[in-house]
Amino acid sequence: MDKRLLKTIFFSAFIFIPVSYVESKTTLTLGYIEFPPFTYTNRLGLADGLLIKKTKKILTQAGFKYHIFALPTNRLLYYLKHGKIDLWLGINDQNEYQHTVLVGTKALTEINLNIYSVNGKKIDLITDLNNNEIIVIRGYRYGGFLDVLQKTKNNITLFTTKSHKSAFAMLAHHRAPYLLAYQHPADLALEQITIDNLTINHISTLPVFFIISKKTTNAAQVLTALDENM
Repeated sequence: MDKRLLKTIFFSAFIFIPVSYVESKTTLTLGYIEFPPFTYTNRLGLADGLLIKKTKKILTQAGFKYHIFALPTNRLLYYLKHGKIDLWLGINDQNEYQHTVLVGTKALTEINLNIYSVNGKKIDLITDLNNNEIIVIRGYRYGGFLDVLQKTKNNITLFTTKSHKSAFAMLAHHRAPYLLAYQHPADLALEQITIDNLTINHISTLPVFFIISKKTTNAAQVLTALDENM
């Protein structure tokens, strides 16, 4: 066989090695926040939830080993930006990540974002909340909507609390007329508290993607492998 042809075949074999094979021995670190029923720590102290289960299956199918850690939101984002963790499941908000990550192309799920109120007024747009008081939950940026609420020109006063449960307690006691919250964890909180005349207005539906630190080795290839195994 011609030596040049043999050399070409040799190098082509390496060029077309599948991504899943290249990355099969990689161990990824996945960070998550307490966001039931999607991601949370169960009674045994283990990572659990609809998205945790789905992600474990995808990681295994793609040939990755993994470690999973629960982290506060701000620390998780800091670790992600600096490569201390590789991966998390989040909303595509580049203002939040400051171009330090790569975002998947296929949504893992979608999350509804709602305005909850006790004054009976219909809210169609986030700007309808201008000149009002609003309860928000610490650690969430709501897919960029928090930036809108914080703009001085909108004249919005924010009351920040630690959880959906405490947020709805504040709404029930009329600390503010509006609450911005994600639907699924809100539904869980509302199982424990009754609020008279509660009005729910849908604001947006936000897709959740794999988000990987650019500092992860072969980050683009890893992300492609995950998307391909969804």
